[in-house]
Amino acid sequence: MQRFRVTLLVTVVLAVVFISCGKKGGQEQPVEDPWKEFTSEEGRFTVNMPGQPSYNTQPVPTTQGTVTLHTYLIQHGVMAYGVMYNDVGGEVADVQQFLDSRRDGALSTVKGTLVSEENITIDGHPGRELKLKTGDNIQYTGRHYLVNGRFYQVIATAPAGVNADAAIKKFLDSFKLL
Repeated sequence: MQRFRVTLLVTVVLAVVFISCGKKGGQEQPVEDPWKEFTSEEGRFTVNMPGQPSYNTQPVPTTQGTVTLHTYLIQHGVMAYGVMYNDVGGEVADVQQFLDSRRDGALSTVKGTLVSEENITIDGHPGRELKLKTGDNIQYTGRHYLVNGRFYQVIATAPAGVNADAAIKKFLDSFKLL
């Protein structure tokens, strides 16, 4: 149960970060700038991003020890892209319940509505694609994966009404496990 609370806390923190990035706007830039492959050997993934992401770690204390949240984030124009991961520690008995709790936590945090949800996989590992609309008019598209005790969140945000589907798909589809 404690593992679920820590992962829910991580999801809440990340949702707040992404929503605030989506609100900032920034200079107008074309959505389709040349992208580069970014590799995290430690995170065991690659993904295409429109530039070099910032990296941050945040220790999250739990009764079983400290869980480290790893965040790679970049804002590009009015959009924000990121990959986060943390090790959940131990076996997850019910993966669908785990993914449900991550979805519910994200919805609660952003005070949003679920636009769509689909079960997905990556290299045979379970995941979920979520599309949310936040209470403050930000579209949030994320893919969550549970891979051998590691929870990945691959997320893109943009203001509602911005036609960002191609850029979001390009980003999400580029995520690969090493």
